[in-house]
Amino acid sequence: MTDVAYIGEHLTPGAIGRFLIFLSFLSGFAGLYFYLQVAKKRAGSGFQRKMARIAYLVQTFSIVGICLALFYIIVNHYFEYAYVYKHSSSFMPAKYIISSFWAGQEGSFLLWAFFIGTFGIGAMYTSRKLEAPAMMVIIFAQMFLMSMVLGYRFAGLSLGSDPFQLLRLVPENMGNDFFRNPSYLSLITDGNGLNPLLENPWMVIHPPLLFMGYATAIFPFAFAFASLIQNDKRYWLKPTLPWISLTIGLLGIGLIMGGAWAYQSLTFGGFWAWDPVENASLVPWLVLVAALHYMLLAYKRDKFYLGTYILSFLG
Repeated sequence: MTDVAYIGEHLTPGAIGRFLIFLSFLSGFAGLYFYLQVAKKRAGSGFQRKMARIAYLVQTFSIVGICLALFYIIVNHYFEYAYVYKHSSSFMPAKYIISSFWAGQEGSFLLWAFFIGTFGIGAMYTSRKLEAPAMMVIIFAQMFLMSMVLGYRFAGLSLGSDPFQLLRLVPENMGNDFFRNPSYLSLITDGNGLNPLLENPWMVIHPPLLFMGYATAIFPFAFAFASLIQNDKRYWLKPTLPWISLTIGLLGIGLIMGGAWAYQSLTFGGFWAWDPVENASLVPWLVLVAALHYMLLAYKRDKFYLGTYILSFLG
C-alpha cells in the first residue's frame, strides 16, 4: 500500500509527533546518565547537573510538543489518523472535541506524562540535594509512560500504541480494498465521535484533574527514594509535605467529581458500587492520606519513619 500516492493526507504533524516521541526517549536516557553522575558526586558535578537539567527540559518539552501535535490533528479533524477517527467528530461541541484528546488510552498516557513533566520542572528547581536521585525516578516514569505510545513493532511484538498511526495502516485495515483508493480520504466524511456516555460536561474537567493527582503522586515516591539513596531519613519530609498534600487535594476533588458523574449518568450503579475505575483513584487516595498522617508524625516527633516510607511507596 505504500506505493499508492494518497491524496489529501496531512502527514507532517504525525511525523513531527513520532520524532518527538523518540526524542523524549533519547533525552530521557541522557538525563538518567547525567543525574547518575551527579548522584555519584564525581568531579565536575556542576556541569553534569546543568546537562541533566537540559536533558530533562528537552524530554518534557518533547512531550508537550507531542501533545500539541495530537491536539492539532484532532481540532483540524484529520480523520486519516486512526485516533482522531475513533474518538472525535466534526459535529461535536468544542468542549467534547477537546475532551477527545484523553478519550483514548494513548491520549491518557500523554496527559499523564505531560503533567509529570510540567510539575517536575518545579520539583527539579526546588528539591535541592534530593534533586539527582528524585529526578531519576521522575525521568524513568516519563519514559515508561512514553513507551506506551511508542508503537514500535519488532518480530511480531508491539511496544505501545502509536497515537499518530494512519487509519489505513491499522493492521485490520491494511487488507481492505477501500484503502487502496488514492482518494479514500474524500469518502470519509466524519469520525466515530465520543462514546455517548462520555459526552458529559464532567468529561472536560474530571479526567485531567485525576491525572494531575496521578502525576503528583510520583513526587512523594521520588523523594522517599532519594532519601534512602542519600541515607537521610529526615530531610525529605519537609519538601514532600506540599506535594503529598497537593496529590490528596487533586485526587479528592477528582473523586467527588467522578462520584457525581457516576451517580448522575454513567452505568456504575452509583458511586459506592466499587467499580475498578473508582477504586483506581480511591485506594491510592486512602493510602496517601495515611502517608500524610505518618509524615506529620515523623516530622514532629522524629519517629514512625518505617510507616511513612511504606505508605509513601505504596501510594
